Amino acid sequence: MSLGIRSTLLYANVALIACSLSAVSAVVLLRHLAVVQAVADREIEQVANDVAHRVSRFLENGPAVLDRVKYFVEHRDAVLGDTDRMTDYLVSEARASPALTWVSVSSAGTGEFLGVTRRDGALVLNRSDPTVDGGIAREWELRPDGTRVPMETGPGVPYDPRGKPWYALGIDADEPRWTGAYEFAEGRPGISAVVGLRHPGTGRAAGVATADFHLSGIENFLADLRVGTSGRAAIVAPGSGGGPLVLGAGPDFPEELRAALSAAAGFPAGRPGGQYRATAGGLVLDSRVLTIGGGLSWQLLVMLPLADVEGPMWSATAAVLVTACIFLAAGIVAATVIAHAISRPIRLMSRDLAAIGDLHFPGSRPVRSSIREIDAMARSLVRMKAALRSFSTYVPVDVVRRVLTSGQAAEPGGELRVLTVLVSDLAGFTGIAEGMPPGKLVGYLGKYFGALERAVQDAGGVVDKFMGDGMLAFFNAPHHVRGHAARACEAALDAQRSLGLLDLEDGDAPPSRTRIGLATGEVLVGNIGTAQRLSYTVIGDAVNLASRLEMLNKAYGTAILVSGEVRRTAGSGFEWRHLDRVTVPGRSEPVELYELLGRTGEVDGTTLMVRDLHEAALRHLVAGRFDEAAHGFRALLDRAPDDRPARYLLEHTMGMRAEPAGAAPSRDWRGVHVHRSKM
Repeated sequence: MSLGIRSTLLYANVALIACSLSAVSAVVLLRHLAVVQAVADREIEQVANDVAHRVSRFLENGPAVLDRVKYFVEHRDAVLGDTDRMTDYLVSEARASPALTWVSVSSAGTGEFLGVTRRDGALVLNRSDPTVDGGIAREWELRPDGTRVPMETGPGVPYDPRGKPWYALGIDADEPRWTGAYEFAEGRPGISAVVGLRHPGTGRAAGVATADFHLSGIENFLADLRVGTSGRAAIVAPGSGGGPLVLGAGPDFPEELRAALSAAAGFPAGRPGGQYRATAGGLVLDSRVLTIGGGLSWQLLVMLPLADVEGPMWSATAAVLVTACIFLAAGIVAATVIAHAISRPIRLMSRDLAAIGDLHFPGSRPVRSSIREIDAMARSLVRMKAALRSFSTYVPVDVVRRVLTSGQAAEPGGELRVLTVLVSDLAGFTGIAEGMPPGKLVGYLGKYFGALERAVQDAGGVVDKFMGDGMLAFFNAPHHVRGHAARACEAALDAQRSLGLLDLEDGDAPPSRTRIGLATGEVLVGNIGTAQRLSYTVIGDAVNLASRLEMLNKAYGTAILVSGEVRRTAGSGFEWRHLDRVTVPGRSEPVELYELLGRTGEVDGTTLMVRDLHEAALRHLVAGRFDEAAHGFRALLDRAPDDRPARYLLEHTMGMRAEPAGAAPSRDWRGVHVHRSKM
């Protein structure tokens, strides 16, 4: 005879609550300090990673700009003396890099200075020459229509850059270097990346190029940043010829933290990895080295008062202890009576629910219980497993796991996060669909998408959706994936390999050739839609760029195309071909286009030889030497007649030669291949 659940649960609730609260109280008391430290460590790591990402994004373009300026100068005869042409090039770099405050070149022979800066939203040209007007600088506003309007601005005193510390640092530098922090002429603190320029042919010093940044943006970001409730973060930047510059310690910096900041400045020296963390005086202090490309090293200090973490935790602990004591006495007797009657079926159902929480669906037999309501719950659990097993095939599994483990309903919302996006498309699908019955076509697409999905999931990615014969996937969400750009490249290569094996296994089916585009960038990721219907997906420029790169495969005859950001962050485990420098529809900024050839050590020598010949010809094309570029691509095709990228770029080069400018590039030529259609 079954027992009624009302009387059973009356005692069961008392007993289980008392026992559970007692256990929780003991665990909280024993692990309180460890949990406080773990929470503090997690808060500090999150802030440190955020600061490192923001600072790196702000400064990382400086060395890249200087590499392009150096290449531009050293591959033009007497280009430093061609003011108009040099100005046009500096303006293009300034417009392409909004974070730059100045981009300039200085002549070693004459002391002439030519720079472009931003002022009140406009670009301003600053030029001085010790041989003209006594070296007093003149300035012009650079209008968007190309006109130059003289300005009554400037310091009004002679200026010769050859006497500046940054010039002395850069004149002998063949690679970009960073100066210490110093005060710019306009009275604001900043930092400069510098590199030496050489005369083409002779290799003698020709001058110095700089890329300058105001540090006020980093200062404002740190001033607004909070660690916990009242903690702060600051950066100690070495100065040029003086004391260090502390960013983030403005007038509103708490006095109780300022003493710790002064004591910790410069402390990372001598520590393994440059990192140090200590707890003293109720304050957790973390000191680490913040490294930026080009050899720049700053000290990052993060300070978190322990009271920000301990206060809420002690309040929760006290509430748990009081409640546990109230229910403990009443629960002991009741727990002894009813534990045996309900523990086994609940334990078995809890095991199944824990597996369901991870989206694992065990095939165990249904739980049976003498309590009617528990038995009904067991039957409902069986139906729920079947429903969730079917539901998980329609949406990304990681997303469903996160909803189930959170204990909350999914709601619209998202976050900005740097992801690597993969877009693929089946080549020649229209012809395949026309020549295949619908039933067989569905099976063919199932095998094709199955190979792609396995490759993405094995690399830690998430398949967002299937779009006709195309697929959208992404890496680094909903969970963080270390090295997500490299993981995406592995997935693309594994997908191509799996499709090749699939073609060998099913020789009667049409070949499954897929085109893949990869792009890395900051996108909006999350639950997009309405309160009634949501889709966990990604939206942003990187998604559009990955789609455009997938389409460009058709033009270049390639299989996997990636952006320069993917190439930069994927690491050294792959071989690439620098295919072109392009702009795509819907995007004005140039994109460095790379073909993913394979993993390092797995690409044959002939492919690498073709790669080297292609990149040599491309450098001529980017520099505007169309005759040399055409000769290089023809030489490549003599070695590899079937290489479609070289043939495509040879046609593009010949088209550029047919322009009115002929073999010489136009003034606004930046080496960019403009694609106006969506292929």
